[in-house]
Amino acid sequence: MKQHFSTASYRRIIVFNNVLKITPFAVFLLYKMFFLEALLVWFLAFLISFIKKRSKTSVIVPTPFGKKPPEFIVGFRKTFWVFFLIYGLTIVAVFKDNFNLGVFALVSIFFVCSSYYMKPDSSFYIWVHAMSSKEFLKHKIFIAFRYSLLLSFPVFLILSFFYIDQIHITLFFVGMGWLYLMMYILVRYAFQNQGLEMLQGVIGVLCLLFPPIMIIAIPYFYNKAKNNLDLLLK
Repeated sequence: MKQHFSTASYRRIIVFNNVLKITPFAVFLLYKMFFLEALLVWFLAFLISFIKKRSKTSVIVPTPFGKKPPEFIVGFRKTFWVFFLIYGLTIVAVFKDNFNLGVFALVSIFFVCSSYYMKPDSSFYIWVHAMSSKEFLKHKIFIAFRYSLLLSFPVFLILSFFYIDQIHITLFFVGMGWLYLMMYILVRYAFQNQGLEMLQGVIGVLCLLFPPIMIIAIPYFYNKAKNNLDLLLK
């Protein structure tokens, strides 16, 4: 991108992209009446846009995930520090006796996991799978559910132990998180190389504002993703 845009234009694109990615988190905070926290999230997203990334690093962060598929192992190494914040936020929620804050920490994990599917797969990587399009999507969704459960289980366990009377609410948000994650995966393959990151951000915000829309969106994106994958998989 740096080769095609001026420095100022490139920086504006990065700012817009980072703010758009974080908007689902901020909208959820606004919904929970955490106005100051929402503004802080947007400000941090804006600030991070001006931090230059190092091209090389000598530190390899270990992960509990397998090498294939690569989404979680790559994504986790970029965002591992976020999970320390989320787990810390869960502990704060227990000490402050704030169940809503604990639910926010739980939902945040699924938002972070969804961000691992923001970039499209290469056609070659899809083609090498000896699967049908249905099997491929099922495999991707199953892996995402399994690994997101691994990351969210500590928060789920803490909330279930300290707020056992509200476990039904905790389970509800786990289910919603999985639906949100599934939708991001389907959108990834439904709109290959079509401004994917911005599109996912917009769809994510709409589904946060009106979750029932996922009842229509998920089947639609599934059929569209399946049709696209049929061109690469047999």
